[in-house]
Amino acid sequence: MEGNLAAQVAPISAAADVIGEADEAMRLGRRIKVGFVLFSIGLLAALSGMIYLLVSQIFTSITPELRHDLQWKTALETTIVMAGVEAIRHATNRSTYATVSVALMLRS
Repeated sequence: MEGNLAAQVAPISAAADVIGEADEAMRLGRRIKVGFVLFSIGLLAALSGMIYLLVSQIFTSITPELRHDLQWKTALETTIVMAGVEAIRHATNRSTYATVSVALMLRS
């Protein structure tokens, strides 16, 4: 009877070991996923902070002369785009919405 009992207990303990290993593997997988997510969030936050500092440093160092040059360039580009819109509207003779959409696509 003892031999029979030992034969019945051995498969149960082997199954428990397999289940325990599976649970351990699932916990390890979750830890790896959580670690990766935390690493990704930290990396994204660090890069965002670096970009913010770089851009704010650039804008604090803009001189009035450089600001004037940038405003002039923006006005010139806007004029060129609007002339292109007018040319497209005249050439296609379509609605304003369509020509503005084309101009915006051409600008980017």
